[in-house]
Amino acid sequence: MPPIGQLTALLGLSRISFARIAAGVALLIVATVLTIAACIELIAALRFYLRESLDPAAASVLTGLFILALAAVIGLIASHLTRTRRPSKRRARRHDDETAAALSWVLRHPQQAALIAAVLGFCTGAMPEARDALREMIKDPD
Repeated sequence: MPPIGQLTALLGLSRISFARIAAGVALLIVATVLTIAACIELIAALRFYLRESLDPAAASVLTGLFILALAAVIGLIASHLTRTRRPSKRRARRHDDETAAALSWVLRHPQQAALIAAVLGFCTGAMPEARDALREMIKDPD
């Protein structure tokens, strides 16, 4: 087997069908469009329901406030999920030394660093076992 064949077999890329990936992405796009359409319909239904018991302007205001409140809740959830924790100063100092050493190696060997990054990217995308192993490697031992 040629080296590229061994690499694709090692990474599990031989099991991947690009037609299946394209079909999956297309279905994901269709699902997203349908979800957006469903949300628009639900908002319109809320507005029509409120128009029966309230003035049309008040119904529009209440619907707008509902949408803003929903957007605020989603924004808070996204903010909470993407928030980074600050490490302690001692751990930060140790991590700064390790980061400086890794960065200096990357600056000295840019081609090897790019190749390693590409291989790790393919591995983590193609093999769940590699993703789990990388996650365990990255976890802080403290």
